[in-house]
Amino acid sequence: MAGVILAFYCPFLISIRWAMVLLILLVILTIPAVSKQFFQRAAFGILSSIFFLLLGYFLTGIQTHRGHSHYFIEAIEGKDDLMQVEVLEIPEIKENSVKCFVNVASVNHQNTVGKTLIYFEDSDRALKLQYGDVLCLRGNFVDVRPNGNPMEFDYSRYLRIHNVTHQSYVNDENWQKIQNSGHAFFSWIYGVRQFLGEVLDDSGLKGSNLMVARALILGEKSSLDRETLRTFSSAGAMHVLAVSGLHVGIVMLIFSFY
Repeated sequence: MAGVILAFYCPFLISIRWAMVLLILLVILTIPAVSKQFFQRAAFGILSSIFFLLLGYFLTGIQTHRGHSHYFIEAIEGKDDLMQVEVLEIPEIKENSVKCFVNVASVNHQNTVGKTLIYFEDSDRALKLQYGDVLCLRGNFVDVRPNGNPMEFDYSRYLRIHNVTHQSYVNDENWQKIQNSGHAFFSWIYGVRQFLGEVLDDSGLKGSNLMVARALILGEKSSLDRETLRTFSSAGAMHVLAVSGLHVGIVMLIFSFY
């Protein structure tokens, strides 16, 4: 856990190559340290702690795209860049736009990596976007910035934890759907979740009650607005929203036997 925290706040203080060399050396050194003698047992404990610290740092570095040599922001040259992206989950319909988390596969035909947030202009085409859609688009990406209120929920930090640091607004004429390459199993799962979401919409719940119900039962936390997130965060109850629909189902199954 310390390695994960270190990698999040101080990314890439150690290059991946040297981290691997150090991990291998620590593994070699810990082999003869397994002994009943106190000094060698203490050395084994220290070396093991360092090993897991670096392991957490290394694994977090691999999963963090913003420090990758092929991170899509590094390949962007201007507003006319042609990008190919894939929609990673069910789009969220906002008041005047459609919100999508996407993976940027290429910029100007150059392979890239990186997850980002895109708001598409509200249109009939945008409302039909689905998980797995592959799109070609042009957009101007900017950093996701905090609102500036120290007492408010830090949405930019929340996105950064989920590997998203940039966002863009794309007009309707600046994107085109190519195909859908979503995995059939996940497409079916999202279809079931969408159906259950429609059941909740018709249940009579409104406003924040509906959003919290979607988060707890379906694990759909993207519909939660910043005010609701701030309220749960201020109350110290953010862990409640981390409960997934699977957890709720297990608890309901247990109670059904009594």
